[in-house]
Amino acid sequence: MTRPIKFILGVLVGFHLTSAAAFAQATIAGVVRDSSGAVLPGAQVVVNNVETGVRRSVSANERGRFVVPQLPPGAYEITVTMTGFDTLIRRGI
Repeated sequence: MTRPIKFILGVLVGFHLTSAAAFAQATIAGVVRDSSGAVLPGAQVVVNNVETGVRRSVSANERGRFVVPQLPPGAYEITVTMTGFDTLIRRGI
């Protein structure tokens, strides 16, 4: 029997200036938890830009936290997996 995963998500958007142009970058960060609120270290987090298909993968740290920095603005889908748990997919990020 698998258990559900939930997570708290934050999206940070920063603007960086260069001598040639200005461009925006975003950071997606969050904490992966199970349904009881316990953190899930080692959970695999995949962030997928649904417009370009570019994917970035990270693992949650010992506190269940993950950070995916330097993302171009766009629509994202996040998939979280861990053995013994249901897969969590969040769309429209």
